[in-house]
Amino acid sequence: MADSAAPEHQGLSLWALPEVFTLTPCQRLFASSAFTKSPSFSPFILFRGIMSKRTFQPSNTSRLRSHGFRKRNSTKGGKKILQNRRRRGRTRIAVGAYQK
Repeated sequence: MADSAAPEHQGLSLWALPEVFTLTPCQRLFASSAFTKSPSFSPFILFRGIMSKRTFQPSNTSRLRSHGFRKRNSTKGGKKILQNRRRRGRTRIAVGAYQK
């Protein structure tokens, strides 16, 4: 059996994992908390970290598909947006792909 200080989950010691998975002090504290005793706990949640990913993951393809000229021009409301931007004299009436 494992050390009494190391929390266990279904016979798996969290400290007996490969060295590739090193725990930060914050993750170590989280691992020793009462949450790890829960039956729904998975030790692999520790390797992702406690914080979730940031919401904006930039991609030109998805940006153009939702805000591009063809998308705007395909709906009644989008055509109105293009018309209003032309009327105001905007240099860019819709987003485009970045060009060097």
